[in-house]
Amino acid sequence: MTKYAVSGTSVVTIDDTGSTARNLSAYAVSVDGMGYVKPALDVTGMSDTAERQLADIQRHPEFSIEFIWDDTASSGSWTVCKKIVGFIVTVSILPDGTLGLAGEAYCSGVSMPFRIGDALHFTATFKWDNSVTIT
Repeated sequence: MTKYAVSGTSVVTIDDTGSTARNLSAYAVSVDGMGYVKPALDVTGMSDTAERQLADIQRHPEFSIEFIWDDTASSGSWTVCKKIVGFIVTVSILPDGTLGLAGEAYCSGVSMPFRIGDALHFTATFKWDNSVTIT
């Protein structure tokens, strides 16, 4: 099995409200919940002697990206993410710079928990919309 070190090579890009891809890699701290599942769908019939399964449609859990807060005009992490809440945008998350997930995702919100004296971070929450490209 090949193992990839992700520090320094991870790429996170998110479209802003003008559909311009913004590289937010320098601000990304962590990604939680990235992935997909294909649950089993029970197709057992009356004449079957045992359970039968087929793959159901691909399902995507909600995922979140934690960022370092930056309000630089047009390109800062906070500037981009606060404006896309409630919109579907293109998101690309490549942990090693080339392999990962990309597609359209709905941004459901941003939250900014903080501790006094710490660097300011925030979290943007997404849900994949339709199919996702797996590279």
